[in-house]
Amino acid sequence: MENGHIPEDVRPDPTADLHWSSFAGAIQDIFAKNAAAHPERLCVVETASSTRNFTYRHIQEASNVLAHKLLKDGVQRGDVVMIYAYRGVDLVVAVMGVLLAGAAFSVLDPAYPDDRQIIYLDVARPRALVVIDKASREEGGLSPKVRTWIKENLDLRTEVPGLELLDDGSLRGGSLEHDEVDVLEKQQSLKAEHPEVVVGPDSQPTLSFTSGSEGIPKGCRGRHFSLTYYQSWMASQFNLSSDDKFTMLSGIAHDPIQRDIFTPLFLGAQVRIFEAQTSYFEAKSESRNMS
Repeated sequence: MENGHIPEDVRPDPTADLHWSSFAGAIQDIFAKNAAAHPERLCVVETASSTRNFTYRHIQEASNVLAHKLLKDGVQRGDVVMIYAYRGVDLVVAVMGVLLAGAAFSVLDPAYPDDRQIIYLDVARPRALVVIDKASREEGGLSPKVRTWIKENLDLRTEVPGLELLDDGSLRGGSLEHDEVDVLEKQQSLKAEHPEVVVGPDSQPTLSFTSGSEGIPKGCRGRHFSLTYYQSWMASQFNLSSDDKFTMLSGIAHDPIQRDIFTPLFLGAQVRIFEAQTSYFEAKSESRNMS
């Protein structure tokens, strides 16, 4: 820029095609197609253990089970489902299960203070709660303060209290108080059935939050069109393919986690997840040959 003049070649073309009619489909449907085409291809690897290697079939079937549970209990298309999260394969299953039910996912990071978690819940007004079992075991679970707020202020249709993907690829949901039966037991027989929930380009799969630096964090709803359009752009811009491996390094409640999860699933590629305690620089060092 010279003397306030903006060169013409950097100005956007107002007549350029914005590709509004180029909806690639919902990410969960694209993932399902990849799983059908390559069911035994590795999808998610937790690097800390040699037994935590999961194929596209494992992730698809586990996600189906969760989706059918949410649908049976009354979660509607467009409802928000809050995930009390932990870095790992369980987060991938939780996210995909919510999307397969036609709902929008949002994430609570156990590291956040109670007051921030309550703000997220108040803004999101979720109709369901999915608690990842490892988040409860490693981080102590939702605090009594947050639990009390949920009980007094939210009208949850359902809760999955202890989501865990076992080494053999089967999914456990945990049991509620005064009930020893696993909450996902009745949906296990539906693991091969893709939920028939139709979403469109303007349907909203994500609810992310701003930092709150100007006050209360603000919720931002994302669209299915934008989500898969971004994946197509990423693949083209950086020459990505199903042969690439990706890492999950972003904060679990920060919106770049969507890129970490959805890019490999969109491509039919692999995501590798390091231990939550692994430092960013250690993970970067281990992932030098990954995308």
